[in-house]
Amino acid sequence: MKPKADFKKELYSVYPQPLEILQAFSDEICIRLFMRIGLSAGDRVYDSATLMTKLRISKKRFYTKIFNLQKCGLVKRINQKYYITAFGKVVLQSMRLIEDASRISWKLKVLDAIEPSKNLDEGRNLINTLIDSERIKIILKSKYSKR
Repeated sequence: MKPKADFKKELYSVYPQPLEILQAFSDEICIRLFMRIGLSAGDRVYDSATLMTKLRISKKRFYTKIFNLQKCGLVKRINQKYYITAFGKVVLQSMRLIEDASRISWKLKVLDAIEPSKNLDEGRNLINTLIDSERIKIILKSKYSKR
């Protein structure tokens, strides 16, 4: 039987590390490839040739990028087609949240500038007035929750 520390280390190394995922997404082609696979549904599942054509990338570049996405556990290949994994769906939703936040970054800067830290109700009201996205509201309102 393995010592506990070795087992934890082995188990932890199986899961993708945040740094590996961020490194994979440091390349625009990887992001576009992941988004194309992630946003495909039903009949629009892509094979290698279709993805290479749609993204206008070489075979070598495609396989390098898809390998990185597979290594991180974001996509998988089944019957010559690429699908997003459950983990990939969570990451995709996180990317969408980042996109939403970047679209309203000026509103978030306003919230930072006003910073109604003394009045919790004022902070929540300001968030309700400025922010449309429910997911972002939930994140921001946690800052103004009663402790």
